Amino acid sequence: MAKQKIFISSVQSEFQSERKQIADYIRQDALLSIYFEPYLFEELPAQAVREAIVNAVVHRDYTDNGSVQVMLFRDRLEVWNPGRLPHGMTIESLNGVHRSRPVNPVLANPVYLTGYIEQMGTGTTDILERCKNAGLRTPEFIQDEDFLTILWRPESVHQSVHQTDQVTDQVTDQVRKLILAVRGDTKKREEIMELMNLKHRRNFRLAYLIPAIEAGYLTMLYPNKPNSSNQAYYLTPKGLELLTKINTNNNNY
Repeated sequence: MAKQKIFISSVQSEFQSERKQIADYIRQDALLSIYFEPYLFEELPAQAVREAIVNAVVHRDYTDNGSVQVMLFRDRLEVWNPGRLPHGMTIESLNGVHRSRPVNPVLANPVYLTGYIEQMGTGTTDILERCKNAGLRTPEFIQDEDFLTILWRPESVHQSVHQTDQVTDQVTDQVRKLILAVRGDTKKREEIMELMNLKHRRNFRLAYLIPAIEAGYLTMLYPNKPNSSNQAYYLTPKGLELLTKINTNNNNY
């Protein structure tokens, strides 16, 4: 009986070479090194960042014309990749050790052999554990049109900016509409989007949901389980106060 053989391809060397080139470029650039060096190597656990990016590359849908995106915001790092979870897997299962079901096994095997994946099926749990050990907010995994991983930056990084926002109390039209949709009830994301006649979940998160939460107007029903399928949202006392002001202003016209 023929034994299985694994041939090491050039994928490993390409991964190592590209990663080194990116790191060297950031360190050598006068402007980029100021802003990204502390972030990449001190602010967030480097292994968690690497795991999120490697997962996105390995598990993305290569029949999709979209690309892996890494976006840095004042309070979080987002890693997007085209594609959906394999059949039988759920967001909840990513929070614990689960059976490995790589979307692209031909790519996953050499990346694993290189050491970029420490153990099959533990990528998301490693991210959760490393961020917990660093004292950071629990990362989130979200399945929308694409798959999204969110790593939250330390509170101290954006605390002063957040305080400034609270002082100016500027409220976008999107947040106002969200508050009017939620009102005094507890609603799931799908319910809110339906009331607002919104279809694109990614846009809803970026333009409506996250700004409302960051400003202190909206909160999660299960803040310790951000990936729960039962997750819902309700207005905080600050949000209810703003709702009253909005209703009062509308009645004055």
